Amino acid sequence: TPYSHAITSVDNTNASGAQGLRVNDYILSVNDENVEYLNHDQLEDKLRRAPNHETMRLLVADREVYQAYKKTM
Repeated sequence: TPYSHAITSVDNTNASGAQGLRVNDYILSVNDENVEYLNHDQLEDKLRRAPNHETMRLLVADREVYQAYKKTM
C-alpha cells in the first residue's frame, strides 16, 4: 500500500524553503526513486543520509494535484 508523505513544515531559512517547498506538498520521489512505498521512518532516513554537498531532486505535488493523481490509481 502506498504511503502519503505530506510536508508538515518548511524551514524558509535554508535551501528547501528557498526552492519553493510548501506545507501540504507531497513528496513522490527522491532522486528519481519512487518513495510512495517507503514508510515515514524509511523516507526520513533516506533524506537524512543524503550528503550535504549533494543536490537532491524531489518530485513534489501540491494537495490538489496529489488528490487528482491518487484518483487515477
